[in-house]
Amino acid sequence: MIDRFSRVTDDGSVIERMRKFRARIASLALPRREVTLRNREECFALLDAKWDRVKSSGGVLTTIIVGAAGMGKSRVAETYAAKVRLAKGEVVHHRCSQGTSEYPLALFSNLLPALRAMRGALGASPDYREVLDRLVPDTHAAAGELPSALELGAIRVQLQRALVDLLESVSTEGSLLMIIDDAHLLDEPSCSVLRMLSESEQSAIHVVALCRLEAPAVRQFSSAAQSSSYVLPPLDGHQSEALLGELSSGIELHETRRRWIVSQAAGNPFYLHALSRASSDDSENLTTQIQVLASTAYYSLEASERLVLESCLVLAEHASVARVAIITELPELDLLGPLRELEARDLVRMDGYIVRGPHAILHEALRQLIPTTVAAVISRRVARALAEECVGAAYTPTLAWAAVQAWIAAGEPRAAVTLAIRCAEDAATMGEPAAGADLL
Repeated sequence: MIDRFSRVTDDGSVIERMRKFRARIASLALPRREVTLRNREECFALLDAKWDRVKSSGGVLTTIIVGAAGMGKSRVAETYAAKVRLAKGEVVHHRCSQGTSEYPLALFSNLLPALRAMRGALGASPDYREVLDRLVPDTHAAAGELPSALELGAIRVQLQRALVDLLESVSTEGSLLMIIDDAHLLDEPSCSVLRMLSESEQSAIHVVALCRLEAPAVRQFSSAAQSSSYVLPPLDGHQSEALLGELSSGIELHETRRRWIVSQAAGNPFYLHALSRASSDDSENLTTQIQVLASTAYYSLEASERLVLESCLVLAEHASVARVAIITELPELDLLGPLRELEARDLVRMDGYIVRGPHAILHEALRQLIPTTVAAVISRRVARALAEECVGAAYTPTLAWAAVQAWIAAGEPRAAVTLAIRCAEDAATMGEPAAGADLL
């Protein structure tokens, strides 16, 4: 009722009081908990069969899990990865993003430190050590010498072989599970390495790629040897009813409202989750309900909580706790309250060392609520912080490219020039000059 009233009144002071009142109600929300996975037994059986085959016979198997946004692809992968870890299997996980989709070999730039730290990496050929360093150049060194036109093809192939050699060495010590989330955003050079890897007989690797239904990357992965696809199906009516009952535990839903939610969600678990928390105006369509849910969550936050959330949304895949503290200039102890409240409302959570925002659908809706001037200021702070890291002790090409994009989002492209040139030169030294030119 408060949400609907706030949208129809023009009195600013009343709207502000209503937001504070709404914040009190929101603070009583039940804490987040994982709900039961439904209708995913067939998918897990396929993944188990592939993993058992990799462990017993070796080789590289690729499984493409395809589904619409919100269908639960990431949840399936996380559950499967936890099972593999319990069985002492090695797991590496990369989440692609729109920001890094333009950068060549972003997948392996991200995974290289973890792969090199694994025990089997000692068996990798030392002849390839120098070429692998091109992926993560030394912090204080200038970009590598630019190759001639005749060298480009050789460097590209040599780097691909070096990555395959490293993965083969790592997987000889124990089977490796490689999960690529949002693989529809994967860059083409990374796809080329995966296709070359799929022909390796010395590896024991299961690649699980999570893709959107309409993604052209599905065709790229499907061309790899030993690949298979699985379309994650929507929940049927009974499963949707059961999940909704679990999500709305402790909340009384009228039967008409319950049937409307099940009908609108069409078997999509995220939409069931979102609609179970949204206002009860059945006349609003699904898109409007998501927007209402996002605005309710956003405007009910206190100023410090909203600043922390905005910083996480702008930082995206680079949102470590340390960076959030730098962007917000909040002391660590003062950061605890906002983080505690945001996680209680299911708006952030820790994923490894990254503070993840909510599901991609809600993430985008929240991102659009940040005032453009506020987004520009936060982007400027993000750009400055990432750029300082790049000239400090943590330079990576993808981090530098994120700083470039943040400078541009802040409306200061001139500040991005030096790092942009470095990113383009790094791409060229990897044998991808066309990608470097595209970055510039």
